[in-house]
Amino acid sequence: MKFSHQHVIPGNPTDVWNLTADPQFTKESYAKANATHELIRTEQKNGKIVNRIRVTVNAPKLPSFVAKITGSPYLSYEQIETIDAQKRTNDWVILIPKLEKKVKASGRFTIAEHGSQSKRLIEGEVKVLIPLIGGKIEKHISKQLEESQKEISNLLIERLS
Repeated sequence: MKFSHQHVIPGNPTDVWNLTADPQFTKESYAKANATHELIRTEQKNGKIVNRIRVTVNAPKLPSFVAKITGSPYLSYEQIETIDAQKRTNDWVILIPKLEKKVKASGRFTIAEHGSQSKRLIEGEVKVLIPLIGGKIEKHISKQLEESQKEISNLLIERLS
């Protein structure tokens, strides 16, 4: 299932981008999503920053059949993000342990000019290759992504005001 969300943020794109890159802002945005994150590794590749992050979403609990597969009652995943500060883009791929072949999620967020303001554009795709329930899970994940991205945009607006 493909998704696309956009939010207009008051402020110029450079200021908005710099705030999204601020470690304190990152910590606050994960907390708003009831999640924690841990930087596993960071490196420079071709002028871009590549981070590998472990994320644990602390609520809500996963459905019991998913928790059995993953070995945890909470969603935990690794995210590989490729950050291009020059273009103000962050390309990301999510890897869920024990479900890498059944759940695929990737996307990009961009901070772009929007008149005298900025536009935060989030685009991506979630594919769940589990017969009978895959589509339902995709809708659930897409809705959670939309809600968390709206929270992050609201936090940006709050911090820039």
